[in-house]
Amino acid sequence: MRAAHGTAAVFGLFALGLAVLFLTLPGAGRDELGLRVPENYGDVVPSQASGGRGASPHALPPASSPWPSSEGLGCPTRDLRLLVLSADGEETTLPAIRQTLDYLGTPYSVYVAAEEPPLTRERLAEGCHGFYQGVILASGNLSYVPPGEERPRSALSEEEWEALREYESEFGVRRAAWYAYPEPEYGLREPEGSGDEPVRARLTAEGRELFGYLNPESPVEVRDAFVYRARPAPDAIPLLVDGRGHALAVLAEHPGGRQTLALTFSSNPWLTHNLLLSYGLVDWVTGGLFLGERRVYLTAHVDDVFIPDQLVGGGSYRMTGEDLRAAAARQREWRSRELFRELRLDLAFNAYGTTGLYIPDTLTPAARELEAEFRWINHTYRHLDWDEVGYRTAASELEQNDAWARGSELSRYSPVNLVTPEYSGLGNPQAMRAARAAGIRYLVGDTSEPGFDNPSPNAGLSHPLEPSIFVVPRYPTNLGFDVSTPREWTSDYNRRYRDFWGRRLSYAEVLDRESDVLLSYMLKGDINPIMFHQANLRAYDGEHTLLTDLLHATLRKYAALYRLPVLSPPMQELGERARRRTAYDRAGVMASASPGGRVRLLSRRAAEAPVTGLESPGAEVYGGEPTTYVALEPGEPAVLPLRE
Repeated sequence: MRAAHGTAAVFGLFALGLAVLFLTLPGAGRDELGLRVPENYGDVVPSQASGGRGASPHALPPASSPWPSSEGLGCPTRDLRLLVLSADGEETTLPAIRQTLDYLGTPYSVYVAAEEPPLTRERLAEGCHGFYQGVILASGNLSYVPPGEERPRSALSEEEWEALREYESEFGVRRAAWYAYPEPEYGLREPEGSGDEPVRARLTAEGRELFGYLNPESPVEVRDAFVYRARPAPDAIPLLVDGRGHALAVLAEHPGGRQTLALTFSSNPWLTHNLLLSYGLVDWVTGGLFLGERRVYLTAHVDDVFIPDQLVGGGSYRMTGEDLRAAAARQREWRSRELFRELRLDLAFNAYGTTGLYIPDTLTPAARELEAEFRWINHTYRHLDWDEVGYRTAASELEQNDAWARGSELSRYSPVNLVTPEYSGLGNPQAMRAARAAGIRYLVGDTSEPGFDNPSPNAGLSHPLEPSIFVVPRYPTNLGFDVSTPREWTSDYNRRYRDFWGRRLSYAEVLDRESDVLLSYMLKGDINPIMFHQANLRAYDGEHTLLTDLLHATLRKYAALYRLPVLSPPMQELGERARRRTAYDRAGVMASASPGGRVRLLSRRAAEAPVTGLESPGAEVYGGEPTTYVALEPGEPAVLPLRE
């Protein structure tokens, strides 16, 4: 039996679902949101709460000389790198921009204008070689209040603005302002009003084309943000408008062929409207060609299958055959939709529970009958504490579980994957040596434990004791292993979080808040699998389960917002994607392109570089966009043609 334990795998260290954003009204010289963090928010891992993973491997110093990757491409040439301009580094939009680019894996440089040397042409280009393919501004006019002053001013001088405009014109570089005060520079008239009230906006025909991955029938709700309401200039193109015709997102073309796209509302990494629109901004500002990739994932791991879990109110629960049938039925319902046809639960099993210990046992025959409905992961035979086991015991635990899987002819089982009991054993050399000898190549780690979080978004790590084993970081959730009914979950949830919310939440409210957490992972493009437990699949009314209720709420929200298919890779494929991303993040890939010509890539280390928008015979098409994975060797350039 899996007993209650004191680890933070379920509730303690990751409570992003509790990250309620409190409005702070604009202060002198600032109109962006401040965030008030509640006192009991100390359990949140800062890197996860902010959407970051420390220093980004793709955030590079501002360029001062050409990259070697530009050689031989002719004129003009632009590096596939973005310039992110900030006034003083304090904008709430800046971490939102960083998060977006870090998840994509797109190289960028952050230029904090108040701290950097002047922005001159020499810092933007050399000859006909431009150092940046696009410009993103944290705020439209880079306004800030310098220390010792009272009034805001732009962090760039007029000479610097002119240098930027000339660069944009000369190299055909687009500019996106993540948040802008309405002004002619962005195709907007003076604001007719402003405030922090929620706004339900709709995409125009042009907006539906630019943000083609969004569900065009659903509004874009701008919440917990400061909004300027302004009319577009006659020659501007509104992309997102409110009910009175104010443009909240607008395209404009300027003398010299310059193009700008601006949003008139604030953002930060948590806000749904930011997660919805951010990819479209990057795709537009890069012209649809950039280093990096975007995918949507949802992978649910269900631990402890075949053994009981201790319940929070006392007693224990082990799934029945009817529970498994209910889960399979709900999964079939999801998979009947094109968006979710790849969705499949991963069952991490302990075969010791199939040996007649639990009478009657309807689960084991149902599992054999329904085995093709699910994927299966080795969770060890008896669910021992792997911090304490020796080599022989660990090897036996893996071998016996693997033998049951083979004997049961599980069609969606791979012997290279492992979920250790409660993440134990990852620091046990004997256990890890046994895992390597058994052919384990992919192992999950707990993102809430230091050392096993993502080193950068969507990356993993080679195990420090056994480098041939790749660790795939996995998220805990607020759906604990020890709850199996709505009453149990809401009771335990309210016991933990009533003071935070100020009242007790209903089951529907808990589902709403926790599905928002899973939705945020999907909208960011987060590849990490998510941890659940077999007690969560109890069919409490003969049809519904806590886990399928939570996933159903998440998928319903997703379908209302997005049109991209959801990927749910098996663990070995997910691990390989994370391994590929890890190598790419560490490789320092550089790329340059000549419009209508070629793309040239160079890398310090061996890697596969994803290039979105680059067509090739082997390109992977997702959401209508091709991604070519270019195999690179250290110091050896690769040149590919651009197909217009």
